[in-house]
Amino acid sequence: MANINPMKQFTLILIILLGFNVCFGQDSTTLYHLYQPTSSMSKIEKWNIHDTTNQRYLVREKIDNKNRVTSIQFLVDGKIENRNPMYGIDNITFEYGENFIIERYLNYKGEPMTFLDDETPTSRKYFLDENNNIIDCKTIYEITFDELTKEKLLELENSLRFWRENVISETDSGDNKDCDMDYIYGYMFSEIKMDGIFPTKRDYKFDYDSFDMIYSKEILDEMKNKY
Repeated sequence: MANINPMKQFTLILIILLGFNVCFGQDSTTLYHLYQPTSSMSKIEKWNIHDTTNQRYLVREKIDNKNRVTSIQFLVDGKIENRNPMYGIDNITFEYGENFIIERYLNYKGEPMTFLDDETPTSRKYFLDENNNIIDCKTIYEITFDELTKEKLLELENSLRFWRENVISETDSGDNKDCDMDYIYGYMFSEIKMDGIFPTKRDYKFDYDSFDMIYSKEILDEMKNKY
């Protein structure tokens, strides 16, 4: 058996490890976008800025080695913003399967948002057809308790009653295959999306007139040309 030079052996192992990281690593690129806070949703001003010096308001977008967004975070002075979820979710992650995308909503601490504390979904799972159209989705609400008290149970009962009477329609059931989302929520704040693809329901048309509060004119014009 031929002798292997120890230095060459180390180099070979290093190359193998680097190759493993390229093939299986989750995040390979980070982009930063400029946004401005408003009285409602934050407005994306410019995609992919290279100089972030002295910029207080940044969207941090992480991308995997297949050029798909894996996380979106709204930052203020380098830290994830802590807004009321009714004005937008500031920390979102994405997981990809063969025919689905899971979108998870987190708070500024990186903890899953919950139904009782945040009155928002914890996650959504979007199912795609061969043309990347959304054909179904499941919205998941989680409920957590630090301690189970009579007050917490009453709060839960009141919240569930409100949602049953005001949010959940009579047609909603386990047999209903109509997705409650026309597009993937967090993709609105991603430049890359799914390698440039923005999955929506089949034949859905974006209402661009309603997006002037979300994008600058430059980005809105770019979006009109793409989608």
